[in-house]
Amino acid sequence: MCNADVEAACMTAEEVSIRAFVRASQCVVRKPVDGMGTLYAQPKFSALDGAYHGFYLSKGNGEDSPQRAEWIGDDDFGMHANAVPQILPSYRTAASVFVQSLSPKTKRRRTSSKIEDSNFLVAVSELDQVDRINDLPDECLQEIFGFLPKVEDRCAAASVCMRWLMLQSRMRRGDFKIQPNIVCKGGCTRKDSCPAKNSTKPAAEKGLNIVEEFSDVTKVRFDAVPNDNILGATDEVHMWGNEVDMVINEEPRVQRQPQWASGELSRALEGREVTDVKLALVAIGELARGGLAALKITGGPARVGKGVTDSGLIAIGNCCAALRSLTLWGCDNITDFGLAAIGSGCRLLQKLDIMKCPMVGDRGLQEIARGCPLLSTVSIDSCSNVGDASLKALGTWSASLTSFSVTSCSMVGSAGISAVALGCNKLKKLKLEKVRLSNKGLIAMGENCKSVTSMKLANLGWCTEEGFIGFFEGSGLKRLKSLLITACPGMTDVSLEVVGKVCQDLKLCVLSQCQSVTDKGLQSFLQCCVCLDSLQLERCHAITNGGVLTALVQGKGNLRTLNLSKCHGLWNEEKRANEVSLECLSLKTLNVTGCKNVGVEPVVKMCLRCPLLENLDLSQMVDLNDEAIISVIEGCGEHLVSLNLTNCKNITDVVVAAIASHCGDLERLILDGCYQVGDSGLQMLAAACPSLKELDLSGTSITDSGLRSLVISRGLWLQGLTLTGCINLTDESLSLIEDYCPSLGALNLRNCPLLSREGLSALESQLWSCDDFVSSLQLM
Repeated sequence: MCNADVEAACMTAEEVSIRAFVRASQCVVRKPVDGMGTLYAQPKFSALDGAYHGFYLSKGNGEDSPQRAEWIGDDDFGMHANAVPQILPSYRTAASVFVQSLSPKTKRRRTSSKIEDSNFLVAVSELDQVDRINDLPDECLQEIFGFLPKVEDRCAAASVCMRWLMLQSRMRRGDFKIQPNIVCKGGCTRKDSCPAKNSTKPAAEKGLNIVEEFSDVTKVRFDAVPNDNILGATDEVHMWGNEVDMVINEEPRVQRQPQWASGELSRALEGREVTDVKLALVAIGELARGGLAALKITGGPARVGKGVTDSGLIAIGNCCAALRSLTLWGCDNITDFGLAAIGSGCRLLQKLDIMKCPMVGDRGLQEIARGCPLLSTVSIDSCSNVGDASLKALGTWSASLTSFSVTSCSMVGSAGISAVALGCNKLKKLKLEKVRLSNKGLIAMGENCKSVTSMKLANLGWCTEEGFIGFFEGSGLKRLKSLLITACPGMTDVSLEVVGKVCQDLKLCVLSQCQSVTDKGLQSFLQCCVCLDSLQLERCHAITNGGVLTALVQGKGNLRTLNLSKCHGLWNEEKRANEVSLECLSLKTLNVTGCKNVGVEPVVKMCLRCPLLENLDLSQMVDLNDEAIISVIEGCGEHLVSLNLTNCKNITDVVVAAIASHCGDLERLILDGCYQVGDSGLQMLAAACPSLKELDLSGTSITDSGLRSLVISRGLWLQGLTLTGCINLTDESLSLIEDYCPSLGALNLRNCPLLSREGLSALESQLWSCDDFVSSLQLM
């Protein structure tokens, strides 16, 4: 056996890999480049420190010898010179790095033994076609990458080729063998004055705990039990650390976030850019910029092999330890393995939002719950494989959960929801929609949700009146301040009365599509609920005008906002005699919108019962005419600040004149779709409304003359102006706006056919203070 064989036999695998890497780094790389001939690149070796610094670049003339040599080193623009590590810098020798950094941007062509160009043929020797570095197996390359000392070096190596990028994205933090300098775990960079580093007390006596760096997501085991000792390990920190409350082994502990947990960057990926390679680039690239804190992925392609998969999430789990918010919408190829990688690697995760991810099931969410003790917000929407097991894991492990929402998950039932209510004592916001919740589960939830202040229940078809009564009679809803109920047949007059008696702190109540709620239940509810500030009724057809007025005047007088939307039974002839003539002086905001076949009289009477109104919305009330609106304005227009008359198509300039005469404090007026309003009304409005700041004249018949009167009188104070669909305006109006509206912050000029392209461009360039400029140019 020769000496070379003996030496090779004694070498370790690591030494073999490194030697092969170094031999490859000493080769001359030659590459033909369009428009530049043949480029040669050779590392320059320094005998002083035994390392390579920079490169010699030379341009060939078609022969073997180069024409001239140029030094590319630390003084170069090049992106790679400063990133060369002191240990194993050979990743810089990849020919693609030099060609891309020196040649113009062109499409890559396939490399063959002869590369054909439009002017000449360049012969490439067989030696140049051998990529010795990439002949190494993945394990050897990852072993070499483990010696990269800095994040910048990792990013530079990952930019060489896709293989190196994906290899690094699968490496855990523990795979890198270069040990960083000892720094304070609280994030302090002081060396001598840091009390944590100089203290002689053992760490256990300090009574402080920190979150240690820990990530093991490449190999995921669903049956693995998380190691609490990792989270509870003690270390030396001082008072400058960021404190985080955690509960481990049923004991509260003050956790200190390590230095790598200071990520503040956020990324949102959507559509075609949502791929595994893109996620790997984000995961590694953001390391050099401070770390990724929030990631949102929306709607990648659903084709097989396209879009983001588990590999992309594994890269995020390995590299983004500081991730705090993750949103996954419409990701069809992500499974439980990807979520398990996040749960194992992103232990500081606080917010998780998953929607329309059909491959995600219970096991992935279980790993998230186990691995992320700081989880505070969870939203699950339209995930058909998520069931009670996920919710039970959240109830067991997510003691910090404050907001929970589950929607359209057919496998979620009473057992899982009860586990969340029982185990998450800090829960404040709860949303349940289209789940299999029974009366028993609803009653149990009412007993345990003792901290909930905001709740939404929608489409709970399995819950009857008995379940809702038991739910609200429970002792856990006394702190409830916001209640939204939609399409729940169990919500009746009796249930609503119980809500008023039990939930004394309720501020907001929204009832939508509750056909079993009538005037009787509404009156009982308002008499009991003394703190109610806002009441919204939508598609509640059993509610009538008389019932609403009686409830308002017989209530405790604290209601300030009433919203009646699409309540088609608002006017009932049978209950006309029961109407009362008292006034409701507390109501400040009244919205009566989209109520069909109601007529004029009930709307006018309701407005007249509220003389101190400040905000009035009568949009989509197509039956209202000039006489009706004038009556309303004369009765309650003195204090009006905002008036919305969208699509009240029967009103004319007479109504605008009445508004100008009686609404001196008006700041916001919407006349969208009122095509009979013209210049005369606008002129009176400009002269009599000194406080007007926002005006919507979309679809009206105004011309340049009317707009001139407006902007000359009120242009200096106008902040928002909408002129969509004003077909009579010309470029003269653009000049007026430019000259008289210096404070305009929002301007909409869409669908104005007489406005020229040049005029719109000139106006947009001059309105430097207008942050929201919309015109037809942006739609071309």
